[in-house]
Formats: sequence, C-alpha cells, structure tokens
Amino acid sequence: MGSPLSPVAACLYMEWLEKHHYQGIMGSNVIWLRYVDDILVVVPKETNLEDKLDRLNSVEEKIQFTLEKESNGTIAFLDTVIIRGSQPKFKVYRKPTNKESYVHFYSGHNDRVKSGIVLGFFLRAYRICSEEFIDEEIQHIMASFTKLKYPKGFLVNLKRKAINIRKRSATTKTKKTERYITLPNSKPAEMIAKQIEMTGFKIAFSSGTKVGDILKNHTKRNGEEKSLVYKIPCGSCDKSYIGETGRGLDVRLKEHKRDMRNNAEHSAVVIHAQKTHHLPRWGGAEIIALCKNKDNRKATEAAFIAMNETINIRVGSMKWAKPAAMYSLKKTRH
Repeated sequence: MGSPLSPVAACLYMEWLEKHHYQGIMGSNVIWLRYVDDILVVVPKETNLEDKLDRLNSVEEKIQFTLEKESNGTIAFLDTVIIRGSQPKFKVYRKPTNKESYVHFYSGHNDRVKSGIVLGFFLRAYRICSEEFIDEEIQHIMASFTKLKYPKGFLVNLKRKAINIRKRSATTKTKKTERYITLPNSKPAEMIAKQIEMTGFKIAFSSGTKVGDILKNHTKRNGEEKSLVYKIPCGSCDKSYIGETGRGLDVRLKEHKRDMRNNAEHSAVVIHAQKTHHLPRWGGAEIIALCKNKDNRKATEAAFIAMNETINIRVGSMKWAKPAAMYSLKKTRH
C-alpha cells in the first residue's frame, strides 16, 4: 500500500465512513465487524441485503462492497469458518484453490523456519477450532506435512510444543499479578498493614537506610524540583483536581489549559467543567508534595485523592484505605 502511513489512513477513513454513513444505513440492530477490508455482518432475517448493498455502494464510488451470504448455516470470515447455532462453533477455513504447497522438508531453509511454519499451523488449530473440530484439523496438518516429507516425530514434538504454549497462555491470563506497597519497618506501619492488605495489596517492609541512599548525590538539577504532586482547585466549588508530574508544575498546567481549549474527552478537569460549568482556578494551583521518584509520586497522589474531595476520574495507581493514606501522607510530610 505504499507508505507505512497508508494503511493507517485507510483504516481511519473507513472508521469515519462507518460512523457517519454505514451505521445509519445498516441500523442499530446489526452487528458489524471489520478487519481491514473484510467485514462480517449479522442482520435480522427480514433484512433486504440487496437494498442495503446498493445503499452502501452509493456512499463512496471508490469503496465498493460485494455480498456473500451464509450457506447451510456456515460462512467464512478471514481464515475461520463460523457455524451458526445456539452457540457459534468455529473451524479453520481453506480456500477451494488451496494446494497445501508449503516449505518442503528437504528445501534449503533451516530447521527454525520449518518448525516455525508447522508450529504456526498447530497453534492456529488450537486457537480457532471448537473442541469437536480440533482432531480433524490436527490430522489434516499431519497429513499435509507428511506429504512434504516431514518426519512424524518432528511433527509430534511441534504439536506437543503448541499444546504447552496454549497452556502457558491460559495460565498467564488467569494468574493475578501481585502488587506490593513498601512501608518502613515500624510499629505504626505494622498497625495499618492489615488494612492495606484488605485493598488487595501486599506489604513489604523496608530494612532502613541503604548504602546507596547515603552515597547518592541528592543535588537537585538546576535547583528546581520537578517530581511533585499538585492540586488545582475548582473556582466554584470545594472540589479540586489532584495530579502528579515529573516535569514541573508550570509544564503540567500548560497541558491542562491546552486540554480545556481543545475540550479533551480524557481530562477530568474538562469533564468537570462540562458537567457543572465550573472553571478551574488556575491561580490557586499549588504543589502539595515533593517526591523522590515516580513510584513515590504515584503513591502520594493516590493517597491525596483518597483523603480529599476531588474531581478526579480515577483513584490513582492504587486505592488507599483512608487510615493508610493518612499515615502515608504523615510520613511523606515528615
């Protein structure tokens, strides 16, 4: 498609057409799934598809659609055959012109290329096929590559490897990532540790000052502290926005003001202004904590959010219990 930007621009244009034209033509009771230039559409039985096709093709003369209906309750989409029923089922799709012409075992390619190709086929089978079609697809793969002189043991080992990869993938998805909060080793910290653990975090106690902390040069760059937590008060109510930055307050305020000018949808300050017609009091913005590093900054921000009435959309990088947040801020100020 020429420049690497071309497919991105094409997809953006298609998304614009879908939002402003195609969705209106198809209606709200339709499922429309697109991958690049392949589209799967689920419509009510009484839908006049020929009429819909004519209207879709009249939008943009250079973008023309063709129509392929399901046959005997099945339809192909990408490399998948979808079988309609109370629960949809899936198996691998191969074009009628497919000749199973893959890399021969005695070709000049190295073993990594050959094993990668076969492994890819096995992984596709396990990822796509419903349980009742897996054996059929595995037998097809074994037969196809046996014809290309691949040893049976070679194929069996790759099949086993594909199964192990799928098991690891499933385990990774279900395994929960453990998140830790580090507290100084002290009696007050031990008292709030259980409350913190109730929020889903685990506690790690620090052992005291490290040699690196003693030897490290703590001189601030250019005499300016940029790692900080800040507050922007609302000009019309008692709420405020709590944020953190590693680039200084002036830079962050310029970004917030730019978001206000552009009506940025992701900005909590903009959302509050749109809902309540309250504008932020920029002149009242202030630094409320200086922080050593990014992790400390984010934890401090979350603690301030927990302790104050804010307009923030999120609670920060972690959800603090109020007693834990209070203790953390007390330690930060000391």
